[in-house]
Amino acid sequence: MRRTTRATRPCRRRNVAILDLIADGLTNRQIGAELYLAEKTVKNHVSSLLHKFGFSRRTEAAVYARKRRRASR
Repeated sequence: MRRTTRATRPCRRRNVAILDLIADGLTNRQIGAELYLAEKTVKNHVSSLLHKFGFSRRTEAAVYARKRRRASR
C-alpha cells in the first residue's frame, strides 16, 4: 500500500483538477490559464494521466472524469 505524503498530495490535487477541466472540454491552453500553468506543463500532466489510467485518448479521460463526478454525488 502506497502512503500519501505531503509532497504527493498537491500533485494528486493538480491531477484531479486537470482531469475535471478535461471533462469540461477545456484545451491545454485553457487549462493552463485556469491553473496558472504553462501549456507545455499541462500537456505533460495530461500525458502522465493518460498513461497512469491506461487511456489512449483524451476523450477516454473525460468520460472517466464525468463518471467519477456522478459517482461522488
